[in-house]
Amino acid sequence: MAALLAVSANAAHGLDALTAKPPVEVTDGRITIGQRTLWLPPGSGRWVYIDHGEIAVSGGLDGNDTTMDDRVVLARVDHGVFTFGLELWLLRKDIVRSGWDFGYCDNTANIYFNQRTRLPSQRDCVTVRGQVSTVFQQYLAGAPGALSWLQSQQIRLPDATAKIRFGRAYTNTYGVIDVFIPADRFDSELATIAWAESMRTALKPLFEHHEDEGRIPPLPQTPAPP
Repeated sequence: MAALLAVSANAAHGLDALTAKPPVEVTDGRITIGQRTLWLPPGSGRWVYIDHGEIAVSGGLDGNDTTMDDRVVLARVDHGVFTFGLELWLLRKDIVRSGWDFGYCDNTANIYFNQRTRLPSQRDCVTVRGQVSTVFQQYLAGAPGALSWLQSQQIRLPDATAKIRFGRAYTNTYGVIDVFIPADRFDSELATIAWAESMRTALKPLFEHHEDEGRIPPLPQTPAPP
């Protein structure tokens, strides 16, 4: 694995997603896009930044301003087993817009969907969806760098995952996160929903850019075997 995995970190801001070249290990538990830093949840294993993408976003008072919407994919692996994954979208810098075409809040849930507002510039939603391993792999196909790394390292994926999304559009910025957690980390759907809402509470100030840092909350303790 050493030949396929670099190690890089910045003491002040954690791993810079815009300069690091995945795959690269995240050594201090945080990753930065532009001015905003996301702290990853604690747990056994190691975090690896495995894919990056970007698209241009236009705006400004005259429509001539631009920024980038950066997408990063990370996975936590423990002894060859996938234990947590996330896909994060953040704007590299804030930009004035009259509204957002925010399809991230379309209802694709089969467990839970909570949308607090439908205003184009203020979308705010939490989605929880259960999915089997094959669906998760199809999702990963949209992030070829991530899928390639997981396959090359022979990482064992869970039989079923909880896909939890929080999306928040704000006046001049937005953020979206999808997390993928082995379904057996939660002892009930209610526990999954409670954790999803706690992630919304924790990350909302970051996604609105009222704060420069946000922390994904710790997962519940692994349920005891029956």
